[in-house]
Amino acid sequence: MTLTTLIIILAVASVVVAALALGELFLFPGFGISGLLALLGFIGIGWYLLRIGQVGLAVGFIVACLLFFIIGFWIMSRRKVLGKIALDKSVDEVVNTLPPDFTKGKRGIAKSRLAPGGNILVDDQIFYAESEEGFIIEDTPIYISRIANNKIFVRMDKEKIYENPNNLPKP
Repeated sequence: MTLTTLIIILAVASVVVAALALGELFLFPGFGISGLLALLGFIGIGWYLLRIGQVGLAVGFIVACLLFFIIGFWIMSRRKVLGKIALDKSVDEVVNTLPPDFTKGKRGIAKSRLAPGGNILVDDQIFYAESEEGFIIEDTPIYISRIANNKIFVRMDKEKIYENPNNLPKP
C-alpha cells in the first residue's frame, strides 16, 4: 500500500470518525452505537498506525479527527442543529383541573383499573388519579388520600367495602 493511498484512507476515516462522534453528540444523545464506533475507530486506527511504525501518520490522524470534530461542532452549533431537532416547547397544561371544593377525604369509585394510575369518578366528574396502595380494580370504592400539585392520590375505601361487602367488584 502506497503512502498516498494510506493518507487518503486516513483522511476519509478521520472524517467518518468525527462525523460519528458529532452524530452521537448532536443527533443521538447518550452513549450509543455511533459513539462506540467513533471511539473504536479513533483508538483502533491510531493503535494500528503506531503498531506498523507510522507515528507521524498516527499523530496526523489524531489531529485530523480532532480538527474535523471541532470544525463540525462549530458549524453545527452556529446553525443551531440541536435546536431544530430538540423539543423546545414546555408543557404548561395540567392533567386535572380541580374544582375549588375538591378536598382530601372525598369519596368516589374507580372508573378504570388504577395500575397505579387511572380514572376515578367523584361528584359525577371523572378525574385522573394514582393509587397509593398498589392496584385498585374497576368499580372499587375509593377516597382521596391527598392532593399534591393538582395530582390526586387515592386509597381503597375499606369502610364502604366493609359496610356492604357486595360493593366489592368481581376480579
